[in-house]
Amino acid sequence: MKVFVTVGTTKFDALIQTLDSEACMRVLHARGATTVRMQIGHGEHVPSSSLAAVPGLKIEHYRHDPQYKRDVEQADLIISHAGAGSIMDALSARKKLLVVVNTALMDNHQTELAEAMAEQRYCVQTTCEGLLDALQHADFESLQSYPEPDEDAFPALIDQVVRRPYLASECDSLKDAERWRRQIIREISKKVSDIQNAGLGEHVIRDLNDEINKRIREKYHWEKRIAELGGPDYTRSQPPAYDADGVAAAQTGGGYKYFGAAKNLPGVRELFETEEYVPKRRSRDDMLKHIEPDYYGLRDEDEDPSLHIEPDYYGLRDEDEDPSLVEEEREAERRLQAQANEEWDRAQKERDAQLAALGVSASSK
Repeated sequence: MKVFVTVGTTKFDALIQTLDSEACMRVLHARGATTVRMQIGHGEHVPSSSLAAVPGLKIEHYRHDPQYKRDVEQADLIISHAGAGSIMDALSARKKLLVVVNTALMDNHQTELAEAMAEQRYCVQTTCEGLLDALQHADFESLQSYPEPDEDAFPALIDQVVRRPYLASECDSLKDAERWRRQIIREISKKVSDIQNAGLGEHVIRDLNDEINKRIREKYHWEKRIAELGGPDYTRSQPPAYDADGVAAAQTGGGYKYFGAAKNLPGVRELFETEEYVPKRRSRDDMLKHIEPDYYGLRDEDEDPSLHIEPDYYGLRDEDEDPSLVEEEREAERRLQAQANEEWDRAQKERDAQLAALGVSASSK
């Protein structure tokens, strides 16, 4: 059995490095492989460690070859990256196909395309982390042959897989809704990473920030749709939006968020500057506004009899009305004077006693 490995016109070092191991080569040899031919593209990793690991297994590699289609035609099993062109070449040639998704790429549709192909049993789909397990257990014999060549079939399939419905309500599949949500999250992550570059220019940064907010709203609609279809309710546990550096995005009162360099744009930075609070001094007019007639003693006593105060309170009783008050006051004054005289005499005696103790007579004082 001949095995052909291709990464297309780009590079996929993780795939080549994973295959370049004794474990993978022994599994391929156990499944009947006699030749493993690798097209490694512009990758930095060059197969070496596995070349002599398995006796009886011929391992070759090259970067690019005009006879690439010849290798596809001669192969019994093709291990390919998830590029649409490479997948189409393998399916058109009706080859057993193992598609390895490059999870390090962002804002691409490799995962969606590979999942769609695997669902229809045109290929086996995995990642670099699951490659060894897929080589050990994948049932390549049960794969379906791709239909006869049709110029419109493959583009239509890509549109079906890649083109997200305009309205979330148009989707009736929970699995598809989850897939579209993941796609939107990848798009948001890519744009949040891009907007960290302050050198993009004001207009580009504003457009990027608008796109991020648009995707956030779109994600919310898909999360509502997922809940309607019986899936998890992601809206109940929404984490705050963060920049690529882990700093929380700035948010206005209306819910619009600013990310990365957008937070420093003219007119935006001022929105989030905290002004020092200076308490306003109350004017005399402000204070007088809240003073009621009680403050001046102008309440109408007739309104509340309990507020009536007798003249006695102010010492304004007419003495002629009660002559006994004069005698009472005089008696009180005499008592106070007598008490004061007694206290003075007592204090004087104490001072004389203290002076005597010191040997000083009161007369010499």
